Amino acid sequence: REPISVLSGIDYVCKAMKLHSNVTNIQQDGCAILTNCAIDVEKQQVTLASDVEVEAITNAMFNHQNNPSVVSQVCFSITSFNHEERNVRRIRQVDGILELLVKITQYCEDSRVKEDAIGILDIFETSESNDYYLENQVLDSISQILVEDYRTMPDEKMRQVIGLMDDYEWSSKVFVAILQSLNKLCQQYPIQKEIVIRDQVVKNIITRMKKCADFAPIQSNGFELLGEIMKDDDSLRSMVLDMDGCEAVTTAMTKHIRNKAVQKAGRGVLNILSKEFPSEEEFECYMRTWNPEQKIAAA
Repeated sequence: REPISVLSGIDYVCKAMKLHSNVTNIQQDGCAILTNCAIDVEKQQVTLASDVEVEAITNAMFNHQNNPSVVSQVCFSITSFNHEERNVRRIRQVDGILELLVKITQYCEDSRVKEDAIGILDIFETSESNDYYLENQVLDSISQILVEDYRTMPDEKMRQVIGLMDDYEWSSKVFVAILQSLNKLCQQYPIQKEIVIRDQVVKNIITRMKKCADFAPIQSNGFELLGEIMKDDDSLRSMVLDMDGCEAVTTAMTKHIRNKAVQKAGRGVLNILSKEFPSEEEFECYMRTWNPEQKIAAA
């Protein structure tokens, strides 16, 4: 895998599968190559699949769900990738994959493919059950962090919550709790906020929000936290602008146009970002430079 990765071979394979999504042989061979690259037999390890690999493999099944040969190869690929728990989690969260696997178990005439699909569903079910347990554990941990305790300094509380971001980036439920907790801590301890909440933390928040643009609770709570962080910090406002923060806000507001919490929190962020401009007119002009059709102005 390493020399192929250095030469961007995996990306080329995924690109070819996308460009020739209707060609059966390319889908089968592509899945086989990605699977072989993922498995390190000597180390008995399976690498973490990239987003493009997950997309290529699952799309092959979606596009050729009535072709037992392709489905069989995809099932083999998913089963191989599933030896790494993080891959299990990512693949089972692909929209429509569970329903398609159930459909295959019900209607596919190839008994071997049926068995493969059943095996994958069993793995997914176990993974989901384990994740549910882990989520509840970390939510309890966050609640304990927020409990008043003179032995734990406020800045340490913030760092403990921030430290959960990377470990539980897969859980939208946990990320919402992290956003809510940080917002509460920032309001309680404004001095510590300025010390702890710096560039990298804000970057992580915005990156995660962009990735979960369809999930309204992340957007509304993320906007509320960003507003709290930026309101007294010029440098963070500039950084959010540099990260296309306005675009992220207006995209979320457009996606969730009937969600009052998203609209209110998003408008609050735009109001704060508008302070970086000499006038409201210049801010509106800036908004139109990256999206001429977008006419959201600071209220």
